Amino acid sequence: MPTPLFPLALLLAACFAGAPCGSNAQCGGDMQCVPGGGGYGCGNYFEEYDCGDTAACDSDSVCQGYTEGCGRGSRCVPACWGDDGCASTETCDPDAHLCITRPCTDPAVTCEQFTHCDDGTGTCAPDECIGNVQCHGGYCVNGTCAGEPGTCSMARQ
Repeated sequence: MPTPLFPLALLLAACFAGAPCGSNAQCGGDMQCVPGGGGYGCGNYFEEYDCGDTAACDSDSVCQGYTEGCGRGSRCVPACWGDDGCASTETCDPDAHLCITRPCTDPAVTCEQFTHCDDGTGTCAPDECIGNVQCHGGYCVNGTCAGEPGTCSMARQ
């Protein structure tokens, strides 16, 4: 009687980019489990831009570092001179003239689902877990809760 191939196919599927996962161990090779269905990673590919410092920006802008999608570096962003120039979840840093995230200890800030306020750092930190049941309707991915299952993705280099 021939050996069924279905279990082998399931095992191999876990080794490919885009496969659902709950931990890096379920992804093969150089892949990692990206929380919240974050999609495919960048591998060694990045779009980089660097304004260097604020002197390279126009008079109403400042140079700010970023990592976003497959891009990283620094770019010119509008300067702020008070909180009215920032989003409601941000405050203006008076020295850098950059809008920064308000600390979650501020009563006006509410952390998103699957996160909690870390009073020590003032930032919203992911809820920790060892299984999906601790995530109350979410998924445990690499020890933190997320709204969607993880996805095997090329590791960011």
